[in-house]
Amino acid sequence: MTTKPLSQRQIYTMGVESLAARFQYFFDQTQDSPYIIQCAVAVLVRNALCTADFSFFAKELICSLFLTSHPRELRSVRHLCVYFADYFTPEEWQTVTTRLFKTNAEFLRLTQNTRAHIEKLKPFLYSTSRPVETKASLVSVFTDENGKRHGWTLSNVDPALTSQQCYDLLKILTSLSLFKKEGVRRFAQVIKAEITETNPRFNTLDDEDPAANWQESVQLEAVTETTNLVPETVSITDDAANENTPVNAKSSPPDTGSKPMKKKPGLTLDDVKKRLTGRLPKKNNGKQQLPMTGKKKDRKRNKRK
Repeated sequence: MTTKPLSQRQIYTMGVESLAARFQYFFDQTQDSPYIIQCAVAVLVRNALCTADFSFFAKELICSLFLTSHPRELRSVRHLCVYFADYFTPEEWQTVTTRLFKTNAEFLRLTQNTRAHIEKLKPFLYSTSRPVETKASLVSVFTDENGKRHGWTLSNVDPALTSQQCYDLLKILTSLSLFKKEGVRRFAQVIKAEITETNPRFNTLDDEDPAANWQESVQLEAVTETTNLVPETVSITDDAANENTPVNAKSSPPDTGSKPMKKKPGLTLDDVKKRLTGRLPKKNNGKQQLPMTGKKKDRKRNKRK
């Protein structure tokens, strides 16, 4: 059974412990030291860009590879040893350079470009966790080996990094032969890299229910407006009290001797609230009011005549 290589998603999304266990399992199954070392460099890039702490990732495994693997196996990645110089004590580091390079001059010549590139980036490559107040993502554009462009976004990055620093860190990925798609290396050249910050205006998780609160305020405003339409009664004056006559805000019509008209039962304030909230059906004298047809209108008009 062939063991699948470590994917780009695993290296840049898995937690520290899970990813370290995945490294160890892959090496136990394949004994592919150069591949593990390249993946470890990719993790150093993640540690430099992101706020999580991946410093000295898989230190024990990486040190054993440089100290015990046959130099011939590491020939293709020996220039990458400078990324892990801080993993070793001075005595161990001397052993590593002696095993991988014939002379010190060869070491300096083959690692010159790599050392010059990461000289200013080492504080980021070995940085610990960096709590931040603002969430940010790194948006980048690469070309693959065939010259085709593609984008890559990395979440939870440090917003304090400059675009130039991000560009220099991503350029490290172009020196690795990882992350291939259909046999084509995806990270061949960096075109663009910049950080975009995320500033949420509000967090609905902290609210009880914004929609419900808004609906309730609308209903209360409607109830208030309807209540203002109900005629207010004024206090009874002494003269009116003596005559036992109620006095309203509107003057009563003169008594013509005709039979008083029956007043339809009015709506109380509670009824208005219930109707606005949909809990009281609209009724007319206890009966559901239906729209009148043309014939009903004619009959009603004839009765009035």
